[in-house]
Amino acid sequence: DELRKEIDIQRMLDHPNIVRVFEMFEDIEHGQLQIIMELCTGGSLVSRLKSHKKGWSEKAAATLMEKMLSAVLYCHNQGVVHRDIKLDNFIYENESEDAELKLIDFGFAAEILPGKESMFDQLGTPSYMAPELLRRERYDEKVDVWSFACVLECLWTHTQVYASELNEKG
Repeated sequence: DELRKEIDIQRMLDHPNIVRVFEMFEDIEHGQLQIIMELCTGGSLVSRLKSHKKGWSEKAAATLMEKMLSAVLYCHNQGVVHRDIKLDNFIYENESEDAELKLIDFGFAAEILPGKESMFDQLGTPSYMAPELLRRERYDEKVDVWSFACVLECLWTHTQVYASELNEKG
């Protein structure tokens, strides 16, 4: 049931920075779900961060942040809270340097209705979780914004590596 919910949520989202789920087929006899998704072969954002030892420019990081924020804002406008925004949940469409970045893993996502945004479930990755989640308090879609800020901090740190190397070269 949880997997079906995740698939249903993701199927209703159509954004260039969210991985698409096109179709789902259920094999009741064998207890299996088959999911037809957008093929993304470019690896994770985390992998690219590790492979770019010299860091990224602020412009490159800003472009990534714009794409990520666009995906999160789209989710919220569609009444979906992701609840697990983190570096690991962004992958690339393909291996090219200008490949599209895609938000994945809607396993903790929830649909919300205007005026009924309150949630209580403690879900997500602890190092990216908003304080109200950690304190088991009522929360809303703004927990994704907190997690997004944690992602921003990681990317900012990575751009500082790039900037310090440029300064050393003069």
